[in-house]
Amino acid sequence: MKDRRSSYDELSAHCARLEERIAEQLVLERELTAAKSRIDQELRRFQTIQSFFETSLAADSDRDFLDNALEAVIDAFEFEVALVLRPSDTPGKLQTAGHFGFDQKPVDLDYETAWFTDQSSSLINENNAILASWRSLGLREAIACPLWSANGTLSGIILGGVTTDNCEHYEPITAERSAAFTVMARQIGSVLNNRALNLELIEQNRRLETEHGRQLVLQRDLIRAKDQVDDELMRFKSIQEYTAKTLDVENDGAFFQLTLEAIIEAFELEAAVFMQIDGARPARMEIVSQFGLENAPSFLPYRNEWFSCRECWIADEQSEVLQQWSDLGFATAIICPFLDRHDELGGVILAGVTAENMDFYEQIWPDIRVAFSVLVRQAGGLWTNRQLNAQVMAHNQRLASLTKSYSRFVPFQFLELLDRSSIEEIRTGDSVLKTMSVLFADIRGFTMLSERLGPTEIFVALNEFLATMEPLIADANGFINQYLGDAIMALFPGSADDALRCAEAMMDTQIAFNRERENRGERPIFFGLGINSGPLMIGALGGGRRLDSNVIGDTANLASRVEGLTRLYGASAIFTDRTHALLEAPDALEFREIDRVVVKGRTEACTIFELLRPGQAEFRTDPELLAGAVRSYRRGDFDAALRLFRECRSDAPDDPVTSVYIARCKSLIEHPPEHWDGAWVLSQKS
Repeated sequence: MKDRRSSYDELSAHCARLEERIAEQLVLERELTAAKSRIDQELRRFQTIQSFFETSLAADSDRDFLDNALEAVIDAFEFEVALVLRPSDTPGKLQTAGHFGFDQKPVDLDYETAWFTDQSSSLINENNAILASWRSLGLREAIACPLWSANGTLSGIILGGVTTDNCEHYEPITAERSAAFTVMARQIGSVLNNRALNLELIEQNRRLETEHGRQLVLQRDLIRAKDQVDDELMRFKSIQEYTAKTLDVENDGAFFQLTLEAIIEAFELEAAVFMQIDGARPARMEIVSQFGLENAPSFLPYRNEWFSCRECWIADEQSEVLQQWSDLGFATAIICPFLDRHDELGGVILAGVTAENMDFYEQIWPDIRVAFSVLVRQAGGLWTNRQLNAQVMAHNQRLASLTKSYSRFVPFQFLELLDRSSIEEIRTGDSVLKTMSVLFADIRGFTMLSERLGPTEIFVALNEFLATMEPLIADANGFINQYLGDAIMALFPGSADDALRCAEAMMDTQIAFNRERENRGERPIFFGLGINSGPLMIGALGGGRRLDSNVIGDTANLASRVEGLTRLYGASAIFTDRTHALLEAPDALEFREIDRVVVKGRTEACTIFELLRPGQAEFRTDPELLAGAVRSYRRGDFDAALRLFRECRSDAPDDPVTSVYIARCKSLIEHPPEHWDGAWVLSQKS
């Protein structure tokens, strides 16, 4: 009957563990689902941006384009309202070029040049000088990005945000959206600039056609001008197609190749080269990609004065630049620098014809410089965006790696208890009072073991021991708060049953662990376990430069003292009456009450219990016989208690608890106590 009961208890414990693991799996699935949701949201945002640019080129007018752009901004970033502002004819004023989500078209707004000095986005709220000046918009918070024309002047501002009336229905606008918003704003600005250039060319074509009708004598010149305009339009169409294609390019090599192929196709030149400043040696440029050359060098020298005007120009073989770059073999070339994100020289793109093939290509005419500049600056801007995106991704990956690394020093459970989402949010003094169970595990005879093994071997043995025990703690819903040299302090915020189930698993694992060590000819490692439950203050301790996750409270101190008693009573694991009182399923465990003591440093007595492995009770004293002896002992009838404890030893000679009581009864008979309440006062920690 006892074996059947034991099997039922084991099955119940096994079912409980399965339920706990299923619960852990559900928590993990929820966390994975949340992480996937964030990733899906970011992907959807960039897909929305990509879809917008694939369809925006077909817009008939700037108004249609801006309406589509603002709808895409709302869709991609989940804002309530969005608008585009363009400089007004009135100095210091901005006028609304397009708006979405406002009941009425916003009126002209004041503007100060100091508000936007770079090309990145800015997070602004109602306390910011900008929104304070634009109070008529009714915005609570917003993100804004300036748009710059090809000549570097402000061409507009794109803004998305949430009004004060409806801010509670929208997520707060955070810096996480800045990078994607900047990318989208710059692309919108680039397309607007291209559209403006296209309109200028179309207008030029219209004027030429009018002049053709008025002056027939200039017909041939007008036809040639029209052909030039058509060629220019074709080039800009190629530029637009190139811009759309770059959104799908995955790696830098493919981006460089696509850029050079677009140049060759748009300008019908023999070869093209993409160069950027060599970070290791600023006095030279690295050729990152080339098209149409057989033996191009890897690096070329350059001088800052060559590109001081930052404009596009045509060079021949007599120029200083092509003489210094003679290894390229160009007889003539069109050269245009591009800027990096700091508005400094980032590199150069050039295309031309080699001396060997001059007879097969037309002369490079000055009228292609505008289109060539647009394409190069577009490519430079796209390249800068790719670098920024790569930096953002690398930074995010590093943050993820750091978070994972930090979790090895500061457990996630510690952050959860403090209601913090990351270690960066932890501040000195953060703490919380919570009832939980503390488990101390201490290696016995560690000093002697260290002397026998030496520092290297003991370090390896310690790590092997800790690596074996750590998963058992995690499996029981606990976490290691501190490694204390040869000891572990683990916390169990949930049920007290978790701590005792963990102790059971550690005792069972100890047997297999030591068997494996002995098979390798290594010394076994034994440890004692002490468990106590109660209120604990858990939090961050330290100064301004270094913090440590720690717990403070009598609960932890008593757990440490109880672990020390395992040596006295010859037990593997001992827990207190506080833990016993919090057990939800005590019948699922094997344990026995062994004593009532006052540990060193305390005045209050506590009852202690020995946790037994399944089947270990067979080698312990009969429970009823031991209970009768303990009752006599606590009544102060030490003679009767001594006789009964000797019967207990006869019943179970290997039970160390009876030996403790026999020695204690002899001492009490010889030196009767003045006041006796049944609790033994310990003068040492163990």
